[in-house]
Amino acid sequence: MSRRWRQAVVAATALVLASAGGGASTVAGIVVVRGADYPAFVEATDGLVAGLQELLPDSPVVLWRLGDVTPEGTAPRLEAIAQVVCTVGVRATEAVLRARPGVPVVVVLATPPDHPDSSAALVTGVGSDVPAAIQLEALGRLLPRLRRVGLLYSSGTAHLVPDILRAARVAGVDVSAQAVRPTDDVVDAAVGMGDLDAFWMLPDPVVFSPRSRSDLFAYLRRNRVPVLAPTSRFLQGAGGADVAVAPDPHQVGRQAATLVVRSLQGGRPRVEAPRAVTLYAKRRRGLADVPGVRWVE
Repeated sequence: MSRRWRQAVVAATALVLASAGGGASTVAGIVVVRGADYPAFVEATDGLVAGLQELLPDSPVVLWRLGDVTPEGTAPRLEAIAQVVCTVGVRATEAVLRARPGVPVVVVLATPPDHPDSSAALVTGVGSDVPAAIQLEALGRLLPRLRRVGLLYSSGTAHLVPDILRAARVAGVDVSAQAVRPTDDVVDAAVGMGDLDAFWMLPDPVVFSPRSRSDLFAYLRRNRVPVLAPTSRFLQGAGGADVAVAPDPHQVGRQAATLVVRSLQGGRPRVEAPRAVTLYAKRRRGLADVPGVRWVE
């Protein structure tokens, strides 16, 4: 049995034991807390473990479920068994940060909230937000004649708009950004923007509420306006979005593994943007057939 294969078996055994409830008492160098078994989270965990096996072959890895993180007792347990805690997803990140462990935390596919306590100084990782410039460049590849993009936002997503506007100025694209309130008719707001080459969908529960989502998508589709969504799940179904630029989960996991090493070496904590992304698109008239696209039926 090769050394690499032995390492894989040891890591896999540790993950299985922890998943079965052994995570709370198993001595480990690195604890990974996954918030759910979504495919993207599973892929990110696989990439993280693969990267750790290559970079830290002598450090065992144990997987905890979200339920293993409890309001009381989690911090001392983690401090006793882990050099670093990795969290996959927002829920796992929030749960671990609430426990305030006194060890470094490396987040994966989540952006940690601002915390006033000293534990914030120990947080590093790879966020889930793809930079606006990368999203706009990908949209321009699919729409070579992209000139005007519509954007609706509420107070909850207003902080995302300045980066989009800066990226648009550099790319020579006009973005019509309009704020809306919960009482506004978002379809009327979209109609007021006039002719658009694309619509930029933010993860905004006011703009895309259960009440307004189907009407807004229907209006944009009737007018043949492609929709750029924040995640590929909005491309599912006939009435959804058309394009999404999302982090590559496996590569994000590997990227996070390098930050685990950095944390162990005393490096300055920072949250990085994903380096590897995947461009998803539906096949529809007006979108260019360019290389590297993962087409969604």
